[in-house]
Amino acid sequence: MRGGVKDMDRTKPPGIQVGQIFLEHVQFSHREDFLSLPLGTQAVVGNVNVQVETGISPDSKTGLVRVQVWTIPENKPIYNFRVSMTALVAVDESARNMPMNTYLAGPGAALLYPFVRQVVADLTWRGRFGPVWLSPTNVLAPASVAPPTAQLPAKPAPKRAKVRTRR
Repeated sequence: MRGGVKDMDRTKPPGIQVGQIFLEHVQFSHREDFLSLPLGTQAVVGNVNVQVETGISPDSKTGLVRVQVWTIPENKPIYNFRVSMTALVAVDESARNMPMNTYLAGPGAALLYPFVRQVVADLTWRGRFGPVWLSPTNVLAPASVAPPTAQLPAKPAPKRAKVRTRR
């Protein structure tokens, strides 16, 4: 097995296969006074929390990336939601290139975030005030600070990288 990032060929794909991407948890509600708000009220939720969690198997051949996004109730958003999506990934033995921990700490979260954005838009589209489109977020910046340390298959210890984004 290759030693690390410096041994990686940056001209080739990472050699990581995505096994599954799935919606793990979703919660949605309007704020309490939503029926008294005028027609045409914009679907503004303000800042949201974004959390990236990763886990890796003891042999470093499989891993998971979980991205959670939720509103901050104290800000009285038009919608209250919490969405959690997970990707299960594995090393492609025939095309090994990027170490699993490197993939989980960066590209894995970047791969998953657009799926989370789409779920939030689809979910809120069915609300009274229309869809919320989460702003693109640089999930690589906080992920590069704390690489994955959790071991699978035990429940992964969360790597809590919070990012604030505006609608």
